[in-house]
Amino acid sequence: MKFYLFPLYLSILFSIYSCGGTTGKHSIHFNNTESVESFPASIQLGNGTPIETESLGNLAIRIIDTLMIVSTDAEKEKWWIYSLPDMKVKTKLLNFGSGPMEFTHIPICDHVAISQRDGHIKASVHNALRGRYFDVDLSESIRQNQMVAQDCPRDFLDSRVILFYEIAPSEFFCLTVDPQNNKFVRKIYAHEATKESKNIARLNSYQVKSTNELNVLSAFFAFNPSLRRVAEIPAKMRQINIYSIDDNFAKTITPDGKLDDYNQILETKGANGEGIYKGATAFADYFGVIVKTAGENGTDDYKLRFFDWDGFPIVEVAVSNTVLDFDIDFVNKQIYTLDYLEDEIRRYDATELIGILQRHK
Repeated sequence: MKFYLFPLYLSILFSIYSCGGTTGKHSIHFNNTESVESFPASIQLGNGTPIETESLGNLAIRIIDTLMIVSTDAEKEKWWIYSLPDMKVKTKLLNFGSGPMEFTHIPICDHVAISQRDGHIKASVHNALRGRYFDVDLSESIRQNQMVAQDCPRDFLDSRVILFYEIAPSEFFCLTVDPQNNKFVRKIYAHEATKESKNIARLNSYQVKSTNELNVLSAFFAFNPSLRRVAEIPAKMRQINIYSIDDNFAKTITPDGKLDDYNQILETKGANGEGIYKGATAFADYFGVIVKTAGENGTDDYKLRFFDWDGFPIVEVAVSNTVLDFDIDFVNKQIYTLDYLEDEIRRYDATELIGILQRHK
């Protein structure tokens, strides 16, 4: 998942940006680079159907089986869980407040490890300001209509952690802010100890001159726990970095054959300049990124580009409406998009898209 508005949603953006065909020290990439000139398949989605939700201020969506989790800006409950495709509210979770099992920030659902464990759907949701994460049993929470969770204190969770993801039991990926060195720092904690990684050390080496420029290093993250791989999709640069946390894979893909330099971006557009990528969603065999480009008559064009976890292109999907987040309901063969600026969720038929994705396995 997927984020936006850097000051408000720092817990979703992080990594890289630039412009021009340079390969200097401010072009964030691995030595193994591969240009992507075209996609094997391309399709067009229709206008879709607007979906009414009881929640307002919808910020992100995440689908697992026939449930849709929606992160909201609601005053109290931050997660609303709907059944698909009828969009009926199953329960509301994650209260905002100062209580022992409450949150002091908005937990964004699309950057949370959600999995099937012991016959239940569970989510590991961090509460860094309180130095802990909650292992939330979503299945039982729906059954009881209240949050059922195990409280898990962790010493490494503090106010600087802006992204927390459970890779495996007792193994976590964290993104932290290092204001003294003006950069983001990725860390892997395995059984409370920091795990060394050459891939992560390389990405951690990039920094800017002041904290006011940190936004140029922002990116979206997609995780594949089974492959132990991470895709970092820069909010502002064109290259995408895919790497293993075990250092057995690292590749940079360049959709137009160019590596952007973030110093050049700072000189031309500034740290808050418009970028190309607007979000990302991870799946077991591939990940998808949201691409925004300038269209005709002052309009914006949105496309979803899908890559496998080796960085090879699969399909490009043109969308007629604004897309700032998306996910796929494989059971009902539908794709949902979110425009959080207009608080609009749309549903499209995804039969053709799912067929293409499944044939690539």
